[in-house]
Amino acid sequence: MIEKIIFLPYAGGSKYAYRSFLKFLPRGVKAVTPELPGHGSKIDEAPLQSLEQLILNVYEQVKLELNGNYIIYGHSMGSLLGYLLARLILSKNDKPPVFLAFTGCRAPSMIEKRNRKLHLLDSESFWNAIFDFGGLPVEILENEDLRGMIEVPFRADFKMVETYKHVAYPIDLPILVINGKSENITEEEVSGWHSDSSSTVVLKKIEGDHFFIVGQEKQILEEIFFFHDNLIPSIQ
Repeated sequence: MIEKIIFLPYAGGSKYAYRSFLKFLPRGVKAVTPELPGHGSKIDEAPLQSLEQLILNVYEQVKLELNGNYIIYGHSMGSLLGYLLARLILSKNDKPPVFLAFTGCRAPSMIEKRNRKLHLLDSESFWNAIFDFGGLPVEILENEDLRGMIEVPFRADFKMVETYKHVAYPIDLPILVINGKSENITEEEVSGWHSDSSSTVVLKKIEGDHFFIVGQEKQILEEIFFFHDNLIPSIQ
């Protein structure tokens, strides 16, 4: 049985990003929700500028939870954070997650090929691009003061992802990846996950665009628990 899920936020997201998932968690499953500096309850802190620093920060927040049967879940940028966090956990010989579950993401080894630099756009173009992804209320686009408050951490997140340099080092952990059928991610970018893990990788698609997770939280959790109950025993 899965005892806890470590939820890692997408770009610009806080520890509350997955609160709509919590009501669908089975009784007894703990949600671990680290907060990134500069986000949510830590909005007064400066956002970190390097993935290495960020992963170390997240590790310090969750290290006491690395016990029992736990998994790591992340959406979009949260998937990259989850992958790199798992690498760090393995390198420290801590108890590893049973598996990794990611949504709305391309493989880490494919990120550099994207060559997208939204973090360099002017403010108006940047926010228009962000809203094209979906998932953010229109009130943010219409509120200049609010945008000004959160633009710095948003840009920091996008910069870290868009300047990520992949080092080939497949991890020996099963991975479940779910993407939306309508999001802008190619088959090649998704199949790259097979190169990033030396264990079983399962790729699935469900209806929706990049933020297909909104309104489909129950289905996503069902996929995660099905993967655990039906596929993990055969791998182990």
